[in-house]
Amino acid sequence: MKELILKWVLKNALDHGGKAQLGAVIPKVIGEDPKLKSQIKDIAKTGKELVSEINKLSIEEQKSRLKKIAPELLVKQEVKPRELAPLPGDTSNVVVRIPPGPEKFPHIGHAISFMINYMYAEKYKGKVWLRFEDTNPEKCQKIFYEAVKEDLQWLGIKWDFEKNESDSMRMYHDRARRLIDSDNAYVCTCDVGTVRNNRRKGEACACRSNSIDENKKLWERMFTEFKQGDAMLRLKADMQSKDTSFRDPMLCRINENPHCLTGKKHRVWPGYDFANAIEDSECGITHVLRSNEFNTKLQKHIKKLLGYKKHPEYIEYGRYNIIGGVTKGRIIRELVENGDVSGWDDPRLVTVKAIKKRGIVPETIRELGIDVGTTSQPTNITWGKVCGINRRILDPLANRYFFVPEPVKLVVKNAPKETANVPLHPDFPERGHRKLPTAGEFYVPKSDVKPNFRLKDLYNVKVTKKGKEIVAKYTGNEITEIPKIQWVTDDHTKIGILKPNDLFLHGELNPDSLEKISGLAESGVKKVKKGEIVQFERFGFCRFDGKSFVFAHK
Repeated sequence: MKELILKWVLKNALDHGGKAQLGAVIPKVIGEDPKLKSQIKDIAKTGKELVSEINKLSIEEQKSRLKKIAPELLVKQEVKPRELAPLPGDTSNVVVRIPPGPEKFPHIGHAISFMINYMYAEKYKGKVWLRFEDTNPEKCQKIFYEAVKEDLQWLGIKWDFEKNESDSMRMYHDRARRLIDSDNAYVCTCDVGTVRNNRRKGEACACRSNSIDENKKLWERMFTEFKQGDAMLRLKADMQSKDTSFRDPMLCRINENPHCLTGKKHRVWPGYDFANAIEDSECGITHVLRSNEFNTKLQKHIKKLLGYKKHPEYIEYGRYNIIGGVTKGRIIRELVENGDVSGWDDPRLVTVKAIKKRGIVPETIRELGIDVGTTSQPTNITWGKVCGINRRILDPLANRYFFVPEPVKLVVKNAPKETANVPLHPDFPERGHRKLPTAGEFYVPKSDVKPNFRLKDLYNVKVTKKGKEIVAKYTGNEITEIPKIQWVTDDHTKIGILKPNDLFLHGELNPDSLEKISGLAESGVKKVKKGEIVQFERFGFCRFDGKSFVFAHK
């Protein structure tokens, strides 16, 4: 029974980054031998002990043990990769759009949405518009235009066309005049409070009965005479509609704030739904894939009034939420301004720049896009899920190195002078080896020292004395069932690792949200290039940002 439990503990550990879960092991054991169901308590007790033991081993050690007792479980089953669901409608000439607002740095939820649009364009050999929705002058900042493009390029997203909505002001004004001429829009000079109250009650104001000529004159005054808040252009829709968004919504308003690109050239700016309705039609967008908080019904109505005959297919999905991640731009901005985080790329955040710095790779975002898809309900994504996908992608790519946190000196008496020949990656010896000469003096993690242990990839020792330094004796090279620990020699380099934790705990800023771990690494780490991701054995995957390493995950 113990070997059966051990087999499934090892398999579960390897499936989950080296950490087995007892709850997932027990059903596998019972499923293979139903007669053991009557011994569930014994299985749980033995399983708990084995989980504790196996979770302390490195992934390489877990693989080695499973290979001895059940090598068939190491053979990867060919799994057909998941694909995106087919798009509705005509897919002969697909055109999608990526519409960021240059108001903040994109976060992982935006990245997934951008990636879904791009993957559909790839799937159907279509085209991609990058369209900056920058018709809110007081919020747009120059820094975000280039920042968004940098993020998209890092994600591997390519676009065929690019534009800023702020360059289309003449077109918006022309389409607004069309709606005035057709008596489908009117200029309202009521104050904002009155407009809001009337919409709530479903009552029309006197401005709604303006003649077309009166509206034309008032419209011109919006460009020359009226001040911000004095007037707005509203759609003449249905003030009694149960859908309150149809109660004569705003189409254009006066905004006298300078725009970061156009300065004070324009003062009459389109509302979001008006600009979107026009842009999607003028750009020939065939499929709009976006979260479902936007007003598709209103935009379709505006398109119809303007005479646009071709309407895109709308695929709407729930928002992508990262559990525990801060995604609201306002909150992140406050954290940055208050010095609570180092910037928008602080690894405790989930902005695209932050996850890049932390060691999440673009392939993970692509896989998340396929995995979460376009369901109508909000999708809550745990950081564990992100890390699980990223770990699987990184595992065959990242070179291995030794890292010793909380180092203590170890002197091994009668130790042979040996050179450890350790592969950069255990599964790909062709990548090369690290040659680590030894002469009996080491630095090891203080907390890992046991009475008997093995210096990984070297030899076994037995502790004879503990003090400021640990003294041990050499006990042979035979591989036995004793703990294996990392080590470095005098030929080492000091490094620092930033380890992000939850930024908030119980609604309060976590004072321990960023650990700074110092330690010693083997000297080969000096060759690691900026941006490279490595695995410090028995510690985790880390990305070198040029100054220090940033912890990604186990």
